[in-house]
Amino acid sequence: MKVAYINQPFEYISHQFQGSSIWIQTFQVMRALADRPVDFVVYAPHFADQTATEAHGNLHYRRFSTRLDETLAKPVRFLEKIAGYPRPKKPFYASRWHYNTYIHQIARDLRSQQVDIVTIFNYSQFAPIIRAYNPHVHIILHMTCDWLGQLDPGTIDRRLESVDLVLGCSHHVTNLVVNRFPHHAHKSKTLYNGVSLEAFTNQAHKPQGETNPEGKRLLFVGRISPEKGLHTLLQAFEIVAQQDPYVQLDIVGSPGSAPYEFMVLVSDDPLVKALARFYQGRFKRSDYFQQLQNLLSADTRSRVNFAGSFPHHEVVKYYQQADILINPSLTEAFGISLVEAMASKIPAIVTRVGGMVEIVSDEVTGRVVQPENPAELASAILNLLASESKREAMGAAGYQRAANTFTWQHISDQLWDYYQNL
Repeated sequence: MKVAYINQPFEYISHQFQGSSIWIQTFQVMRALADRPVDFVVYAPHFADQTATEAHGNLHYRRFSTRLDETLAKPVRFLEKIAGYPRPKKPFYASRWHYNTYIHQIARDLRSQQVDIVTIFNYSQFAPIIRAYNPHVHIILHMTCDWLGQLDPGTIDRRLESVDLVLGCSHHVTNLVVNRFPHHAHKSKTLYNGVSLEAFTNQAHKPQGETNPEGKRLLFVGRISPEKGLHTLLQAFEIVAQQDPYVQLDIVGSPGSAPYEFMVLVSDDPLVKALARFYQGRFKRSDYFQQLQNLLSADTRSRVNFAGSFPHHEVVKYYQQADILINPSLTEAFGISLVEAMASKIPAIVTRVGGMVEIVSDEVTGRVVQPENPAELASAILNLLASESKREAMGAAGYQRAANTFTWQHISDQLWDYYQNL
């Protein structure tokens, strides 16, 4: 069997470095399937410091330039912004012209690779083009966001005709397809993201009963962007800090607001729509990171650590130091930090949003609260900070759930079954 993965046209894909959650998942699944009779071809954009082709055992990289696509897209996106996004459900990034050269190069190359299965991540417009060049290949559309439930339904429906299997990274994502396009329900399945238990538990966690001399530590891991709800977390932390003079908050992730049209424009959720307040002007620029800084009082500023971004393996140390993981997102297809917290044996507090409620069981492996509610979030934090035994019990339950459901071996076995069925 030969399987190809078509990565998003803006992602830096390297054999030596796994940065994004999609590439981490893809790389780990391919490793877990190393003992199966399968070869992989990974298609990705070609950056200046990379070779066009590269091979590592049964894994082959083939990279294509996106320079022309990006040059052509600039004036179109500029005009779209000037016009105030006149077609919110048909933005340019979701059109068949977006990265059209990139996908045509890949589609032509696929014909010479004799591939059996092709997986496309998120960009549904790629599917009909792959099908046109490769009529007999099996196409999987793997969704890690909500776009199929948000973009123009007629357009999405036509594209799904070219797809043999739609994989959602959570039942939440899968159900967006099933409920909106019931005639495609038979080819819509779920494949969770996974976690390496060994990577997150091979370092010594705080021994049972040991108290951090610097106080309890709260942790957020993710992009610093409005939809991640960090404004709510900081408001809640102000309340928590008044009750606990030693508690600290680590925020691990790089500043970089998601494009307005990716999140706010296409969403029908009023809470997500309200995030427009963090995007200013006709061009919808966001200084979200600076706005977060302004939320901090002088008393709490020194207790919030914006740690920045790190290679994935270096983030482990923050989990090992943490007492509670918090994800206050307003939209979340899955939430990779939640299973990483489980592997680290710490409880998670999450909002009742998207796929997160499938991962965290309220009062079992963590707490589930309403989004955009600082008081409720602060109460949940204080409740867990006050009970070490509860945190340890939730951490143990979370670890067991991760071991039963979210290991890479479990995920890859499920994916292999999907391949076999195709």
